[in-house]
Amino acid sequence: MTLNQTPPERPVLAIPENSQVIRVIPDLAHEIGLQKSLALAQVAYWCARTKTFRDGRWWSRCSVRWMQRYAFRFWSLATINRWITRLVADGYIDEDVARSNDQTRWLALNPEGLSKLRSVALVWQDEQGVYRNDTGCIETIRGVSKRYGVYRNDTNQESVLK
Repeated sequence: MTLNQTPPERPVLAIPENSQVIRVIPDLAHEIGLQKSLALAQVAYWCARTKTFRDGRWWSRCSVRWMQRYAFRFWSLATINRWITRLVADGYIDEDVARSNDQTRWLALNPEGLSKLRSVALVWQDEQGVYRNDTGCIETIRGVSKRYGVYRNDTNQESVLK
């Protein structure tokens, strides 16, 4: 191809607008396993988008059927239940079914459990878009969404985790 030639078109995977995109965090998958990392990243996303703030944390109301419909179509209901149960048992998330009359799970991120992970850190975002870790240090983090979630620190991972 000469300098004046237009390069050929590139193939692009067209994803429908209504498709749910699942985050894969390779370092987290290596640390806790792929399935648990997919479930944890999705719970973090839901907690970051929820409007329910109780007991000092953001809670997301998630039935297993709802999780399957909107995120995990490729898993059975039993598989989703198993991975959420393991995340609770490992201390990465907390569960509360007493908040609902129909026994639907309420899920929240567990800061103590998440602080044990080396591949991600829990940070909070204020109304001005400033992110802080548990010690109050201001952090520069790429790709952080509203409120809080589990995110990798691209600039200095160790400073967030201490």
